[in-house]
Amino acid sequence: ISFLEWRLVENLQFAWMGGEGLDFPEEEFGIEYDEAVKQAYALVKASGINILRDKELKEVVLSDGKVVGALFDSWDQGEGIDEYSFDVIVHPSMQQQGLGKKLIDSAIHTFRSEDRGGETRIKAEVVNKFLVPVLQRYGFKALTPQEAGGVIPAGVTIMVYPPPA
Repeated sequence: ISFLEWRLVENLQFAWMGGEGLDFPEEEFGIEYDEAVKQAYALVKASGINILRDKELKEVVLSDGKVVGALFDSWDQGEGIDEYSFDVIVHPSMQQQGLGKKLIDSAIHTFRSEDRGGETRIKAEVVNKFLVPVLQRYGFKALTPQEAGGVIPAGVTIMVYPPPA
């Protein structure tokens, strides 16, 4: 993982964490790269969300040199369809301020900008019940166990975008 680009939005710094060979501007961010990665994973652990090993840290959000949000993502090649999956983590002190929405926007932008040469969809395994209506406003559809191909674990909602026809 290495720094790719960053932008400043409402006093928050969004740092893209992907690609190779580029430097993370530690002086501008007020945090060392390794510390940003460490804080992102600490935020995940504190949230109780299980990030699958194949997901990569894609973006961190910094406030005063501290990680307050993170986006992890991956592509999985399925049978006839490629699935993009992402997890968004926001520090409790920063929730309900639109930061999660900005990270979801970033994930959807990544999904739409990838030309995989075939059918694609986003698949989200949602454990935060407050995220379900947010994703529905983006056009995600919650799947039934039959549509999801079997049993859905308790407390999990499987959502996809675009919805199945």
